[in-house]
Amino acid sequence: MTDIPVRQPVPEYCVYCDRPVEPTSENLVMLGFSASGARPSLYAHPDCPAPRKIPQRTGR
Repeated sequence: MTDIPVRQPVPEYCVYCDRPVEPTSENLVMLGFSASGARPSLYAHPDCPAPRKIPQRTGR
């Protein structure tokens, strides 16, 4: 019998502090639409204050 690797879900990161966050409906924030017009799924910790400008994440 061979072991089949189980894929772990890709972690979500807080759009304000860039720490891992649970992708729940309570943590979902809508910050606009992507260039393609799709609604992005963005998550933030409830206790993270929203910055004036959202930092651009690089290479994840």
